Amino acid sequence: MALSKADEEIALNGFTSTEGYLGFFDILGFSELIENNDLSYVTGVVSRAIDEAVKKATVISDYNLQPVYTQGEIKSFIFSDTIILYETPRKKKSLVKQRFGDDPDFTEIWIYSFFLVAGILMRIAFEHGIPLRGAISYGEYSYSLTNIFGRSILEAYREEQKKYSWSGCVVCPSAEKTLEELFKTHILDDYNIVCKWDVPEKCGEKTSRYVVRWDDVITDAPWKIGGCDALNSDSEPIESFKSRLESKIETKFNEHNKVHRGKKLNPKEQSKIENTAEFLMFFPPNTLN
Repeated sequence: MALSKADEEIALNGFTSTEGYLGFFDILGFSELIENNDLSYVTGVVSRAIDEAVKKATVISDYNLQPVYTQGEIKSFIFSDTIILYETPRKKKSLVKQRFGDDPDFTEIWIYSFFLVAGILMRIAFEHGIPLRGAISYGEYSYSLTNIFGRSILEAYREEQKKYSWSGCVVCPSAEKTLEELFKTHILDDYNIVCKWDVPEKCGEKTSRYVVRWDDVITDAPWKIGGCDALNSDSEPIESFKSRLESKIETKFNEHNKVHRGKKLNPKEQSKIENTAEFLMFFPPNTLN
């Protein structure tokens, strides 16, 4: 397969260094997925599902069916139970002006695009029965065709592994700093992908954090992702909705034979399901403007 010019440059020079957003995602239940399935199933069905989720998330289209613009192209590394999303070096402003002219908001919209891609990855992977837990950091890192290094990876890894009991994505302190000033301007009110929520910890306590939304705000948006059934319902009674939602989440957590038929979930996994349902119920039915 022919390499792009950017990849050719990396191959020749070894590593490219840049500063940007980086997302670290862990596949929940991966050990059980490996233990309970033939390797051919994992390398076939599961691997294709992961690849499809990443590809769909990073090539989503906007209102005009053009690629979503970020400060740099969003690429990925996939290794075992880990998915890493990262930005390539920033585009020159002259190239941006061809698309946005002198629109002062394009940088803010670009910044949010990475979080949008992360939310879509979370949702599509969930629909494929591959729930994720992740964290997004901001900082310097260096990457090649086969490797990626940097403190931002370490920060995102530590945050993702930390203590949270759910399927969701938190925003690391380094990435929070890039968003706080933008929240004050209200420029991003129509791009409400990141919000504050009390994230449940494994010890039973909760911590208020910025988190990435992957509820129906993702599927209702004009971006064309497909293959996602609505979770919310305007007319459904709350208890009925909660029961149906928890049942669907449990099904997705168990998919790909992660739990043998007839076997009950352990309390830790049941807690993750309930916490994920609580998060998804936090948002009323709405759309991304």
